[in-house]
Formats: sequence, structure tokens, C-alpha cells
Amino acid sequence: MENTEDYKSNDTLENSVENESVTPVEKDSVLEKTQVEIPVKEESEFFEFTPIDNAEHIQIDYTQFDKEQLVEQLEKLISTGKVLDVKNDVEEVKACFYKLHRIESDAKLASFLEAGGKTEDFLYEDSLEMKFKENYKKYKEQKSLLNENIEKERNENLKKRWALIEELKELVNSKESVNKTFSEFKEIQQRWRLIGMVPQQETKNIWESYHHNVSKFYDFVKINNDLRDLDLKRNLEAKIEICEKAENLILEQSVVKAFVELQKLHEQWREIGPVITEKKNELWERFKSVTTQINKRHQDYFTTIKEQEKTNLDAKTAICEKIEGLLPESALSAKEWSDRTNEIVESQKVWKTIGFAPRKNNNEIYGRFRKACDDFFGLKREYFEKQKGEEDHNKQMRIDLCMQAESLQESTEWKKTTAEFLALQNEWKSIGQISKKESDKLWKRFRAACDVFFNAKTAYYKDIEKEQDENLTRKNDIIARVESLVLSTDNEENLQILQEIQKEWTEIGFIPLNQKEKIQLNFRNAINKKFESLAIDDEKKKFLKYSVKMGNVSGNRNADTKISFERTKLHKKAKELQDEISLLENNIGFFSKSKNAESIINDQKSKIEKLKHELVLLQQQNKLLDEIERNEAK
Repeated sequence: MENTEDYKSNDTLENSVENESVTPVEKDSVLEKTQVEIPVKEESEFFEFTPIDNAEHIQIDYTQFDKEQLVEQLEKLISTGKVLDVKNDVEEVKACFYKLHRIESDAKLASFLEAGGKTEDFLYEDSLEMKFKENYKKYKEQKSLLNENIEKERNENLKKRWALIEELKELVNSKESVNKTFSEFKEIQQRWRLIGMVPQQETKNIWESYHHNVSKFYDFVKINNDLRDLDLKRNLEAKIEICEKAENLILEQSVVKAFVELQKLHEQWREIGPVITEKKNELWERFKSVTTQINKRHQDYFTTIKEQEKTNLDAKTAICEKIEGLLPESALSAKEWSDRTNEIVESQKVWKTIGFAPRKNNNEIYGRFRKACDDFFGLKREYFEKQKGEEDHNKQMRIDLCMQAESLQESTEWKKTTAEFLALQNEWKSIGQISKKESDKLWKRFRAACDVFFNAKTAYYKDIEKEQDENLTRKNDIIARVESLVLSTDNEENLQILQEIQKEWTEIGFIPLNQKEKIQLNFRNAINKKFESLAIDDEKKKFLKYSVKMGNVSGNRNADTKISFERTKLHKKAKELQDEISLLENNIGFFSKSKNAESIINDQKSKIEKLKHELVLLQQQNKLLDEIERNEAK
């Protein structure tokens, strides 16, 4: 690098930038904005810039987004066209999307294998992934285009700067007057300042050549004292103004904004020529002092963030170690599994309250956490699959579903959590039978967790609440109509009227949950009272009452579960009737060989006939359930 000197006694301007020949560092590398530190050095040294990983940026927790939301967010980020600004967000969205995609793919593969499929035959097509890939491809194209444009622009800037250096060289051989030549020189300097960045590897060379030729120009023109003093005065005023602007940045609340603005001021300082010797060191010390303060604030700011992220990483590591320590090394009892499960669920809740870990560790620590949880529940499932007694196994599976439902019941992610609850309910229906006492107790617990969520969801949607109130009014009107209904002497006509009213009742949608049991009881009592007054046989009355009872199930959010429970009860009753009929028929065969057994045989036949009537009624009730299921499917 050329050595520079102050103004000499022979009134010659030696250098336009004092002793601070500067090697500029481009703050924006291709496709990545990087904040850089300005070390405070002697004015004659280079300003070297050290990259800092962090930048002031509001982080969004994309782990709480579902796949559709992540696709929408990617489209939104791309639509801004600000490739540099959205780079980190795009990569975070991508990581979260493919994590969810992998979870879904693994679940479908597991189901496929359970159904007897082979891994090599498995194919998972995801329309959202196709859409995500299309949008990500657009982002990469934007990124590539920006890369090319930046590189092209910097090469053009390099050509412009070399051209100006050639013009400087020409001024040395100019035969024009000093004033005119110096005017042309100042115009070249102004044009130089307006040119943007050049390729990084050419920066030092171009600036050294520029300052060398500026120095030669001043030696050549031997500018007069008045013009020199005027230039020194202007440079002094410009540098004082830069110092004032830098000092104002100390009051800037945004640490990063102050730091970025300081970098711009250093670039302006570099462009300004020398000042009088007596003021040079004073001005530089003033500017250097401000630089030191802002640098320290900037470094402290990111140090605090890094420390907090390190603390978060330590906390998350501790949770991982705790869960990993709960993985069994030997056989556990059912109670021990349950106790450890509770500990893990609590650890999962604590995890959600902890902020981000350092970016380079965030995905890794989450993967470790997810693996530890998956390993535990995987081992737990294997344990209960090996346990003898289908009822105990089924009971434990239902307890697990209750715990999962209870962990979700406070969620306000309506769409995502609704899908999860529906999946839990489907899984509940696929679990085999357990004792009625345990089944009722666990069902109430599971149903309570479901109701907490769905009741909250219902309250959230005010329009649905309004519709439920309207449905309640309609059902109250039907009850009043039934109670005031005067039946005619035509039983068939009366029966048709009552059945139409019953159909109208079942077609009405949901009503407020706290009114449901009362309103259904009122309707059932009112219409059953009318059925009782009809001159029809008891079996038909019994069937009609049953149809009223099950009609209330239609349209219920838990209709499938109730119908399944009712069908199981009917099948059990039918089996009992068939067994009893078989027993009685065997008894008839036995008594037929005895003397004077006619009365006993007749009694047995009467009982058989009665049981067969009951069996026919059960078959009718079963057909009614089929019809209700078909309506629900529509």
C-alpha cells in the first residue's frame, strides 16, 4: 500500500484521504446479509470487518404451523421478492414442512405394513409437497437470478472504477489551467463515490491504485494555497458532520440499526479527503470513540442473545437427558409405565415454554427430544403388545388415548387439533372390548377431554352458537306440538304423523350441549306418551320408542361411537336369546319322552315363541341402526 503524508510545506496536496487508506468490506455477500464489526484501529490501518452470525430479526415459531400454513407462508415470503431478507425464514419453513411430511409418511407406511403391504411397494403421494416444491423452485430461481445480477453489477462497477483511474492518469498530462484541471479532478472524485461495490477480491487493488493516482495528481498540479485551504475546510466540515451523526447514533434504540448506519458513515469518511494536520488526530479520536461505543453495544447485544440461546439449549438438553433416563433398562410394571409416562408428558409441557436454541443446534436438539419420546412410547407399546390378557392391553391403550386427549384439550389450533382428536376417536373405536365398568369410566374420561376441546371450539365460532340456539327453539316448538297433538281414531294416520314428527326432529342439527339431555328427555317422554295411547301391539310400541331414543343419536358428533355401543349391546342380547331358545328346544326333546309332560312342553313352546318375538324386535332395531349409519355417512 502507498504511504501517505500530510500536506507539505511546499503547498502540495499529497493525499485526499489523510492517513486512513481503507480496505472496504462489502456488508452484503451474495444472497446473505451479514452484520460486520468495525474494529477501532489507528487511522492509518485498514478497517477489517468480522462477520457476526446474528441479525435483528423477529423469529416466528414455525414448529406450530401445519403443512398448509407452511405452504402459504412460503408463498408469502417468495411474493415479497426480497430474497436476502427472507432467506433464513424460507429455510426454517422448509425444515418444519419436511419434518411434518416425514411424520405423516412414517405413519402411513406403518399402517401400510400393518395391512400386509411391503416396504418396496409403498408409495406416498402428497399434493402439498408438490406445491411446496414448486414454490421452493421459484425461490431458488429468484436466488440464482439475484446472484447473477449482483455479480454482473459488481463487475460493471469494477470497469467503471478502472475507467475513472485512467481519467485521473490523463489529468496528469493535461495542459489546461490548474483551476479547470482541479475542477475535473473533483468531478472524477464525485463520480467515484457514486459507484457501488466491486468484487471482493478486487477491492484492495482498486483502492490502492486510486489513492496512488490521486497522490500523483496533487503532486503534479501543485495546487495553490487558497484552493488547498478551501478543500481542507470543506473536508473538515464534512468529517465534523459525520462525527455528529455518529454521536447521535448512540441514542438510537435499535442496536443493529445504529451499527448499520455507522458502517455507512465509515464509508463516507473514507471518501472524504484530508483535513488540516492540527485537526486530523482530534477528529479521528472523536470518530473512533463513538465507533468503540457502538461496537460494544452491538457485540453486547448479540452476546446476550447467544447467552440466552445457550441457556435454552442447556435446558432442552437437560430435558432430553431426563427423558432418555426414563427409557427402561429392565421390565417395568404397568404402574411404572404409567408413572414414567406422566413424567414425560410434563417434560413435553416444559419444553414448549423454552425459547429457541442456537440456530446450528436447534434442529439437532429437537430431533434428540423427539427421538427420546418416540423411543419411550415405542417401547411402551411393545411392552403392552406382549402382555397377556386382551382386556388389560385394551384398557392401557384407552388410558394412553385419554392422556393424549387430555394433553390436547387446551389447544386453540382448531383445525390441526380437530384432526388429531378425530384420529384419536377412530383409534378408540378400533380398540377391542374391556369390562363395562372400566369401559364406562374411561369413556367418560376420554369424552370429557374431547368435550373440553370441542366445547371451546364451539364457543370460538359464534355463528355456530347462534345456529344451535335456533335449533333449540325449533325442537322446543316440536315438543309443544307433540304435547298439544290430538290423535284421531285412525291408528295408521296417527302413526304416520308421529313418525313424520320424529323424522323432522332428527333432521334438526346441534343444540347447546347444556340443553341436550333435558330437551331429548322431554321429546322422548312427549312422543312416547302418544305412542302409548295408540291401539297397537306392545312390540310395535317398544320399537317406536326405541326409534325415538336412537333418533336423538343422529347428527350427534359421537354418533358413530353410540351406534357401535348400541349394536354391541343388541348383538349380545340376541346371542343370549338364541342360546336360551336352543336350551328350551333341547328341553322339549327331553320332556317328550316323559309321560304326562304335555303341559310342560306347551309352557316351553310358549316361552320359545315369546323369545323369538323378542329376537325379531332386536333384528328390527339392528336394521334401524343400519339406516342411521347410512344417513350419517351421507
